[in-house]
Amino acid sequence: MRNTSAYQVRKLGKDAWDRWDAFVKTAPHGTLYHTSHWLEQAGRLGGTSPAIWAVYKGSALIGGCVFQEETDGERPAGVLGPCTQYNGLLVNHLNTMKPYRHERALNGIVAALTREFIKHYRSVTVVNSHHVRDIRPFLWSGWKVSPRYTYVWNTGSPQKLLTPMHGDARRQIRIAQGKIEIKRSVRCSEVLRLWRLSFKKKGLKVRLKDEDLERCFGALAIEGMAEAYLAVSDAVPVAGLTILKYKEEIYLWFNGLDPRHRSSGGHTYLLWHVMNRHRNDSRHMDLCGGDIPEVAMYKASLGAVLTSHFQCILEQEARKDGGTMA
Repeated sequence: MRNTSAYQVRKLGKDAWDRWDAFVKTAPHGTLYHTSHWLEQAGRLGGTSPAIWAVYKGSALIGGCVFQEETDGERPAGVLGPCTQYNGLLVNHLNTMKPYRHERALNGIVAALTREFIKHYRSVTVVNSHHVRDIRPFLWSGWKVSPRYTYVWNTGSPQKLLTPMHGDARRQIRIAQGKIEIKRSVRCSEVLRLWRLSFKKKGLKVRLKDEDLERCFGALAIEGMAEAYLAVSDAVPVAGLTILKYKEEIYLWFNGLDPRHRSSGGHTYLLWHVMNRHRNDSRHMDLCGGDIPEVAMYKASLGAVLTSHFQCILEQEARKDGGTMA
């Protein structure tokens, strides 16, 4: 472990992952994607290795950064990993500081991580969650920063969710009510079939294998972190989705619609139903993505809030000093 100014940075071995997971659980903005359980599952999907870098001040764990290691070159690269909405930075307790101390600490944490990453990786790509509001420390440390977007539904009563929706979305829900039955499934195989149908309709292919995704879903479901739902009309599944759950957050995972049943309103009704089902145990539902025009327009029609977050890429030409704040 090397001391970088006031902060010590260490790559954690598996024997320390339990402590990291406890940190993620207590950190106000810790996400499912920061946990070792998710990192292991995503690593198996992508043939990569989880990397958890922790930042200490004295003996206190105060932050860190997670990603996958891809070893197809002379030096590994840090990458996002499959099926992962966010990786990247996580800090705790900075919000209790005075603003100038908060900013100084955040900059110090990112600078310390940057110095270590330059030593170990040819490049590192992180997609920070929308909870990381101040992205300047990455810019100051030489990272290339670009915006990304997602849509977030805030929980509330069924009527509260309907009010900001576009009229077409509300109409789809009315069409589906009384005709579509929502079923929770213990397996995700049927959802995967519908997901592939949706991709095929768009001329796209899913590179991941069903058996790998089913294994990943099963491992997460056992921990209470994943659920699958189907919208059924006359015993025929017309739409399906999976969600990931962690603390008070829900994340939309893979989902799909049978194009032959687009007019049924099944997909929109299913999303609305699942959100209502979890309104008492979750604060938000992250619809996970908003950078493709067609997808963005649909999610906007649901009345979800457009929310920005940032991708940050560190390459070898980054400043060697890691950046400092005077």
